[in-house]
Amino acid sequence: DAVAIGVGGARSCALRANGTVWCWGLTPDVPRGIPTPVVGVNDAIAIDGVGLALRTDGQVLKWGTYSFGSNPSSPATLVDGFS
Repeated sequence: DAVAIGVGGARSCALRANGTVWCWGLTPDVPRGIPTPVVGVNDAIAIDGVGLALRTDGQVLKWGTYSFGSNPSSPATLVDGFS
């Protein structure tokens, strides 16, 4: 039920029809190749492959550390400056 895919470096993410985001690849603390849900993302409408999602209300979420890629076990937080 994936509706979008985001690819970035050594990891990838999929946006599911229910608004959740799942990532896999080279991320710390997550077994390689096993899709893992991003904590705190349940209403996304668009994604990228490095740890950003656009929510239905126009807010932008980020997760993970950019030096190591999008670690889905890091809870998502809001990006300042977006309504």
